[in-house]
Amino acid sequence: MLHSLIEYMESDRFAPRHSTEIGLIRSLLRKPPLLSKAKVINVDSEAVGYEGGNAIDGNPATIWHTEWEGNAPKYPHQITIELQDQTEIKGLTYLPRQDMSNGWIAEYEVYISTDGKNWGNAVASGKFQKGRNKKKIAFAKNQNARFIRFVAVSGFDDQIFASVAELDVIPASD
Repeated sequence: MLHSLIEYMESDRFAPRHSTEIGLIRSLLRKPPLLSKAKVINVDSEAVGYEGGNAIDGNPATIWHTEWEGNAPKYPHQITIELQDQTEIKGLTYLPRQDMSNGWIAEYEVYISTDGKNWGNAVASGKFQKGRNKKKIAFAKNQNARFIRFVAVSGFDDQIFASVAELDVIPASD
């Protein structure tokens, strides 16, 4: 079938009437992220229209954003995610919002739990470089997790609010 499609595309008969963005095709062919079956169970703050679930919906155009007007809470900010099943993971990725730098996170901590009650010490912490590129958070060793808490400790440019375009889990099998 693939051979037939390529042959057709290379022929004079090939005259498509519609086009599709390559990003859409790639998104259909990639393996769904572990967080596609996860849910956000807690955030410390969220602005209307920018709820926590946006951070794990697979769409970088939607974001989780903490409140920024009125009596907006200051750092730290946190989001807690429940995976569908206990899973061995080796890290996370964080994609900052892509349209502007408001809410970009500078310092972070990651906590893991198997029961959602006992969290222990952070399994990872650090500082991100400023920029819109995806950041990788590698754990020192693989962790069994059912719950993940991502804590934004501070932001850039003296902002008191945080935003996340996408969080994702790096499975130990990758």
